Amino acid sequence: MTIQEVQVWLNEALQPITSEWEIESKWMLCHVLDCSVLDLIIYKQQAITEKAYGDLVEMVRRRAQREPIQYILGVHEFMGLPFKVSKGVLIPRQDTESLVEYIIQYVDEQPTKILDIGTGSGAIAISLAHYLKYSEVTTVDISEDALEIARENVRLNGVEERVTLLKSDLFENIEPQKMDIIVSNPPYISEKDLKMLEPEVKDYEPELALFGGKDGLDFYRRIIPKSKSYLKPNGLLIFEAGYDQSEKIVELFEVNGYDNIGVFSDLRGVPRFIYGHFENAMMG
Repeated sequence: MTIQEVQVWLNEALQPITSEWEIESKWMLCHVLDCSVLDLIIYKQQAITEKAYGDLVEMVRRRAQREPIQYILGVHEFMGLPFKVSKGVLIPRQDTESLVEYIIQYVDEQPTKILDIGTGSGAIAISLAHYLKYSEVTTVDISEDALEIARENVRLNGVEERVTLLKSDLFENIEPQKMDIIVSNPPYISEKDLKMLEPEVKDYEPELALFGGKDGLDFYRRIIPKSKSYLKPNGLLIFEAGYDQSEKIVELFEVNGYDNIGVFSDLRGVPRFIYGHFENAMMG
């Protein structure tokens, strides 16, 4: 079979499974052929090997079971960087790039100490270390599976000198120190929303990294008060959150004495990013 014929077959096989069938078929083909999307056009009449075809059949089988394409490929791009992903970590979302971009603009190339809580694949921490050359990033996770994948991604992206990985339940194993920025994309799915998740998320991504308690706010309640002891004066605490949680998180910032509290939206206009500064951090 030629590349063109296989692409037609892939499109037909994926159409009943995913609305993203066109791009996913290209991703699968590029993955097994180790080529670019442009190569698929240039070499469309070239035959593919039996092994490559067999690999594609297996990929389609897994996708039909609603396994996320990112886990099937084993790699996903975030902030223009490659990240290995597997079932031990959440798949980095494009929306989260808005959080990283905000911090990059906020820092503006100043030497910065950053703490990332709940690193998962390491997407936030590694991206910040890559784009902020004068940053020192400490990043923690409670999951050893996640930390192992994050370690691989630190090496893959060449930021070993600027990223420190720790196994910790939030602040538990972090030495007393002062950070310019604390960032977290914690588990925030509520009990009611957990039941409504797509099979790709509910059946494959780790619940430990998804579920944030009955209302989804358990981790914000733990992180916001404790961060005061780890922030420099006027240090920044910034979160990603669920589509309907920003107002309640703003209230948590307010009752804990934070100033200059703000909210900004994701690419679809949903208010998902909340931040605040703690002016009297040395007394926290």
